[in-house]
Amino acid sequence: MSDGPHIVVVDDDPSILTLLSTTLKAGMGARVTAFASGEEALAGWGALGTVSLVLTDYSMPGMNGVELATQLRALSPQLPIIMLSALEQRVNTGDAVALWLTKPCPPKRLLPELRKLMGLPDGPRPSPSPAPVSAGSPVPASHPVELKARYQEHLSGVLQRLGALVAAADSEAGERALRDQLHQLAGTAGSYGFRGIIEASLTLRGAIIARGPREEAVEALRRAIEEAVAP
Repeated sequence: MSDGPHIVVVDDDPSILTLLSTTLKAGMGARVTAFASGEEALAGWGALGTVSLVLTDYSMPGMNGVELATQLRALSPQLPIIMLSALEQRVNTGDAVALWLTKPCPPKRLLPELRKLMGLPDGPRPSPSPAPVSAGSPVPASHPVELKARYQEHLSGVLQRLGALVAAADSEAGERALRDQLHQLAGTAGSYGFRGIIEASLTLRGAIIARGPREEAVEALRRAIEEAVAP
C-alpha cells in the first residue's frame, strides 16, 4: 500500500477523473479514491478511513461541488477541499473550500498547491510503484495509450452533444454551458496532443463571446473532434 497521502477525487467527466488520478499517483505517490458524483462520494465516505484532501469539480449533475464540500466540511471540519472548475468566475463557496483552481490546471501548478495544503515538502514525490485507485468509479488506466483511448471515448460523447449544446446557447444558461465545455476542451485536449481541438474550441468560444457568426467555427470543431476519434 502506498504511504503517500490519500486523496479523494470527484468529477463526472471520465477523462478528467482519469487524468487527475494518474497525475496524483505519478506526481506525489498518492492513494486515490475516485468518484463520479458528489452523491457517490458521500455514500462511500464512511468506508474511506483517513482522507488527506478532496479535489472536486464544481459543475456536476445533481449535487454540485460546493454542496458536496459543505457536507464534507460538516463531517470533517479540518479537511482541505480544493475546487477545480472550468467556470471562468468563482462562485461563492463560503468557508467550505480552501482553494478554487480553474481548469486547465497543469500538474506543475496543481501539485504544489496540494502539497502546500497538506503540509508536504516541496518537490515531486513519485510513487515507487503505481499507487492504487479505490472505490467509486472504475479504476483509471495508467498507460498513456489507455488514457488516450478513454479520452477519445469522452470526445465521442462531446461530439454527440455538440449540436444540442450549440442550439441551447441562445439562452444565457445555455451559452454559459457551451463556453464552459469549450474552455474544458481547450484545457484538456492539449494533454493528449489534439491541437486542432484546442484551436477550434478557442475559435468558437471567441465567436460566442463576440456575438459573431459561429457556424464555421462549429463545423471546424466538429471536424477536429471527428479526426481525433477516428480509428
